[in-house]
Amino acid sequence: MKLTAGAHPDLPFPFSNGPEPPPEPLGGLAEPLRLATIRHENGVRHLSSLLNYWLTRSGLSYEQLLLIADWGLNERGMLDKGTLSRIKSGSRTRGASWRHLDAMAAANQAIWLWQVKGSEYAHRKLGPHTGWGVQDKWLDSAAWLPHPDHPNEPLEFADMAEVLAGYLDLPYLGAAPMTATDARLASGALAQLLDRICGERNWGPMVGARNLMQAYPVGDRGRQQRMRRVITGEQLLSGDELEGELHALAEMIRIIRRLKPGLYGPRELRDELMSGSPAGHE
Repeated sequence: MKLTAGAHPDLPFPFSNGPEPPPEPLGGLAEPLRLATIRHENGVRHLSSLLNYWLTRSGLSYEQLLLIADWGLNERGMLDKGTLSRIKSGSRTRGASWRHLDAMAAANQAIWLWQVKGSEYAHRKLGPHTGWGVQDKWLDSAAWLPHPDHPNEPLEFADMAEVLAGYLDLPYLGAAPMTATDARLASGALAQLLDRICGERNWGPMVGARNLMQAYPVGDRGRQQRMRRVITGEQLLSGDELEGELHALAEMIRIIRRLKPGLYGPRELRDELMSGSPAGHE
């Protein structure tokens, strides 16, 4: 309660020993709302992170994911490789259309059905997958994206739309994509980091390359060959390539350093590449 101690005829207000009342909130709101534009921009970046994370964890190519989406939708052509690449890079101003989100959600549900409900149930729901060019091994090794509040359920179309609109955050994605400048700097620092990791373990070039590749968690042959060239110093990843490899590289380094799962991921790898200091150690 505000207590008034006294008043003076020359002052328009009384003396008081109580706290001043808080200012009136702007527009009647205790906190100003985030601009929708900012929320939408964050959503585009989050969708880009989602696709980077998903493809890296799954080891799927664009073409393989698109075929799985075709099977899940029972229709071809809702999403194409060029659009998928632009969504992944975050270069589409509006992120994705509802047709694209529908295709991504259908692929996610198809993988979930195959892995969680079983192949027979997936066939009853979607029909045989082989007629769409989808192979068993893709579905066996692919990752599906869970809802953060319901970890046993897959992200569906409405959830994908909430991600794009900036309403739904997916904690397991980690940081937003790098800027182009950061990606170039980090790519240049990657070879030095891998050399330093091998040096800390007294591994020569051949032993180091072999051990790093054994810890590289991607089965795609093309990506394996490219990573082997990166490790041996024959190739430098472009910014986009590095962005797509962050999750796999972080897992490779976590395994080599024998860190517990969850202690080292894309965020820690990015920090280490940009600062030159190890991150994620206990």
